[in-house]
Parts: sequence; C-alpha cells; structure tokens
Amino acid sequence: MNWIYLTLVILFLSACGSTPYRDDYAKHVQLNSTEYIPPHELSWAINLRAPVELRGKYQQSNTLGSSAILYDGSAGLAGMLVQVGMHAAVINSGRETQLSEQQIGANNNIKMLVELTGDLNLEDIISAEARQSIVPIADENTVFVKPIFFSDQRMRRLTLKLIAWIPKDISKVPVKERDFRYQNMIQVYDSLPEVDDSNLLDLTQVQLHKRYQSLLALGLKIVINNVSGQYHLKDSKTQTFTIKYDDRNTVVRGKLAEHTCTHKIIKDLRNWFIAFPNHHQTSVRSSDLITSC
Repeated sequence: MNWIYLTLVILFLSACGSTPYRDDYAKHVQLNSTEYIPPHELSWAINLRAPVELRGKYQQSNTLGSSAILYDGSAGLAGMLVQVGMHAAVINSGRETQLSEQQIGANNNIKMLVELTGDLNLEDIISAEARQSIVPIADENTVFVKPIFFSDQRMRRLTLKLIAWIPKDISKVPVKERDFRYQNMIQVYDSLPEVDDSNLLDLTQVQLHKRYQSLLALGLKIVINNVSGQYHLKDSKTQTFTIKYDDRNTVVRGKLAEHTCTHKIIKDLRNWFIAFPNHHQTSVRSSDLITSC
C-alpha cells in the first residue's frame, strides 16, 4: 500500500506548482470535425450590457520565494498529506494575491486611457452582423465569448483577448476540460503608432471606440472560421514568426492560418490564434493566404 500513499504525496506536492486561476487564459479544446458549425447556423452568447473591460498589461510573475517547511511525521502519512495540502493552499493563495496586486498596479498606470474609454458597453462596439446572431437562450450551436482588452503601460497599443467556448451541457457552467466541446483563446493586436512619442491618448473618444470595434470584429471572425472548420492547417508547415511587440521583437512558432488585408493570423503551438498587424510581422511573404482586399 505504500506506493498508493507515495502517489498521493506526489499529487499533493504537484499542487504547489499549479497555476493560479486567471480569467484571461483558456486551454485549447478542439471541436470534433463532425461537429463543425456552419457560419449561418452559429449564434453568440454575450452579455451586451457588460462594460468593456480594459486592463493594464504587466510582466507576469507568480513565483513566491520558497521557504523550508518541516512536516510533523508523528501523525503518519495521512497526517503529513493534510499538512502538505495546507501548505499548497497557502502557496496558491499567495500567488493569487500577488497576481491581483500586479494587475491592480498595471490598471492604475492606464487610468487616463480608462477615463478616455468612458462608459462603454459591449453593445456599443459589437457589429450589427454579430448582434443579429446573439440569442437569449443557448443551444448546441451557440458559442459563448468573453472579451478582455489590454493596454501596454505606455498606452500605445490595444490588445484583445477573446475567450470562446462551447459547453457540452448548456445547462451547466463548464469548469474542467472535459466539460467543453470547444474552448480557445484568440489574441488580436492593434497597430502600434507610427510616431514613437504618440499614444492612444492622442485619439478622440470616437476614434478609440472604433479601435475596440475592429479588434472585437476580427476576434469573432476568427472564432467563426475556427468552429466552422475553415482553417485547414494539418499539412501546413510550422514557421517562425518574428513580430514587433511594443519596443522589442518577439518570436512565435506556429502556422499561418490566414492573411487578411490588415492582419496575419497565426495558430501557435498551443493552438491559440494570434492576429498581428501586417506591417509588424516580417517572416511571411505578403502573398501567402492573403484575402482579397
């Protein structure tokens, strides 16, 4: 029986390295090809009265300093498991607190942009076409979406993270991976300003709202293409994309899913979709998979 206890100890210890809950993260769950939804049958579940959520970006760090823990072995293995579990709970609670504090600090740094955004609801930025597909009661063809917008600390660029999912049972809130028929995260990046010392505060409120609208429209379009099976990438070659990200370059490995007039859409190695403006990405020929403009 000792091996059973050892297995339990390992499982408890693994909790110490678990990832804190984040609502801007989604693990990919692929929709079965036999369940693809034709675009004309797809509907959306989205709360139009919800305010547009804008957060500050920050360099994530959820690592807490390790401390030596001495477990009391007098209660046997069962007692030690309880102690290990309590220790894991304390560590995860500390990580949650740290991430929360980092997010609050990042939000404070973009207060002026939040003020410029004003009292903006999702119904103010969703397209008329998407609005027509919103249903009050979900069915098996309904995609739930949660958009979250981000700004870098210099307030030069907006980014959309769109979490999309289809639950297996629409009467229940999905929690675990097995509860989803489909789940994915779509990231859409706005253009950087052409002048280094300019930022989003130079825009009028109307211009800023149009930025939100265009990011959300492209995010929803990518979801439609994804759940309807329009991205055929099984035999596509994985490439390395060098992309200008704020004041530095970043490297993304993935496959080119689509090239629109404004963005290159990449499916990365985590199966997330990332849309970058054309002129901020340099590794693919402009003719590849381009949509007619």
